[in-house]
Amino acid sequence: MSGVQRKLTTILAADVVGFSKMMGNDEDATVDALKSCRAIIDGSITEHNGRIFGGAGDSVIADFSSPVQAVLCAHEFQDFLADRNNQFEENRRMTFRVGINMGDVIIDGDNLFGDGVNVAARLEAMAKPGGVCVSSKVYDEVRRKLDLFFVNGGSQQLKNIEEPIDVYHLGAAEDGADDEAPAQETGQETVAPARSKDGKPRVAVGAIKVVGGDEETAFLAEGLRDVILGGLARQTALTVAASADQGSGEADFVLDGGIRAAGNKLRLTFNLKDTVRDAQVWSERYDRTAEDIFDLEDEISQSIVSELRIRLKALEFEGLENADNESLSLPEMLSKAAGYFVSGYANLAAAAQVLAIAVERNPDNSMAQAMMTVCRYWEREFSPLALAPEAREALLEQARLAVRLDQSSYFAHLVVAIAEQDLLGNFRDAQMHAETALAANPNFTQAQAMAAIAKCHIGDRDEGIAELRRAIAANKEDPHRHRHQRELALALFMDGQHDEAADAVRRLLQQAPELHRNYLAAASIYWLAGAETQARDCMADLLRDHPKLDESNIRATQFADQEAAERFISGLRAAGLPGA
Repeated sequence: MSGVQRKLTTILAADVVGFSKMMGNDEDATVDALKSCRAIIDGSITEHNGRIFGGAGDSVIADFSSPVQAVLCAHEFQDFLADRNNQFEENRRMTFRVGINMGDVIIDGDNLFGDGVNVAARLEAMAKPGGVCVSSKVYDEVRRKLDLFFVNGGSQQLKNIEEPIDVYHLGAAEDGADDEAPAQETGQETVAPARSKDGKPRVAVGAIKVVGGDEETAFLAEGLRDVILGGLARQTALTVAASADQGSGEADFVLDGGIRAAGNKLRLTFNLKDTVRDAQVWSERYDRTAEDIFDLEDEISQSIVSELRIRLKALEFEGLENADNESLSLPEMLSKAAGYFVSGYANLAAAAQVLAIAVERNPDNSMAQAMMTVCRYWEREFSPLALAPEAREALLEQARLAVRLDQSSYFAHLVVAIAEQDLLGNFRDAQMHAETALAANPNFTQAQAMAAIAKCHIGDRDEGIAELRRAIAANKEDPHRHRHQRELALALFMDGQHDEAADAVRRLLQQAPELHRNYLAAASIYWLAGAETQARDCMADLLRDHPKLDESNIRATQFADQEAAERFISGLRAAGLPGA
């Protein structure tokens, strides 16, 4: 290897955002725009003593002897490109991402190779549209030499790069040219990281203010804050920050709350503030009466913890939705898939794509395996047809694998509980896994719902129905909510509450008409509630979309009570389900 030439240099990689789509829409306009933008970029690289040595079509790779010149160059041409875009209509605008890294490279004629180049390309994929993302090596060299604003992007695991890389975003582009970013003193380390080192959002809980009321109201405020903190501390998707002082830089989000008391009536208000953007991103109000304050603490804290978990996943997804899946670290891929889950069933294919990469890259990761199981399970929620035996076994095996990989994962235990209950009718194992999940995270409403479903079948049905209703009410945006509502309707049906069961399926069909499987439950429940026209309509809709559907190939509805199972099938037959 003695003949190999190497050098330490700064690599700049730039690429057009959405180039293929632009070419598909209008090739001539896209080529013209690219020529115009390349003239700006190439000229800026030359002016700052850079050298273009690679790139094809919509990409550019250059090296600079100085990281200061590379960053100034990127900052300059991104500003010029933004000015250019402002002069054109949307279809003629072109936006670039830029990544900059400093590292040792191999020289081969006019080309450069090695991790120094590869990292720059990965950083480019992580940059926001119109933005610049730099490695910590570059940041350390330029932060006291340039009057520029940087935001710490935390430690990121880049594809095919062994060690995590600390990254920084050039501030004006990090917020998408958002004027809400606070002014900073130049030449200093600016604001705190947008995420902690483990990539999780940092949430702090402020004191809950009290207006009116007595000592018991003050006691409720203190206890409620402690219970909320405890609930958040058990969530694997976030980190609890020590200080709620927005000037401390320790928290990405701060939860504030207040209680107003008037006699026996209480109004509790909570809001979540994004400290980086200085914007409120969530709020909720609860009107209650001061009766059992411990029950009240449990109810409100459970609702807040559950809703914040969903809200934070949705907010994190906003920054990941348009990112190239291959450029993401494992935590980012899982966060992106979770964002698709939260946004609804319509995005399951996109979630499956990112999870397939996560599982291929990290087959021993429990969360990746569990989330892929959920994705595949939900894909089958659309069909009233029975699962093929091999598909059912594959779902069960992947769910069980997730638990074997991490016995402490409450999410993996939930996924096994769902599979055991819905695919096999094994309610006792389902209850065991749900209770294991709850032991790890008592505020996990999805596990609370699963434990309640099992109780409806093999325990106290009245208590099970009440607990299932509480779990549904605690998390209105739960991605599993339509399944929970179907199981509530079935529990009411088993309990002989046919009218209440019919009301439940009516609401379910209004909220999720695309989930054809639910029409099976609705047809039988409607018939047994005396709503024969609605029952026949449900069955007619099913047979129109699935003309080969009959009693031999319908998706099994699991019951522990054989009498309830026979009653359910009799309702389907009466509603018009063909025999085998």
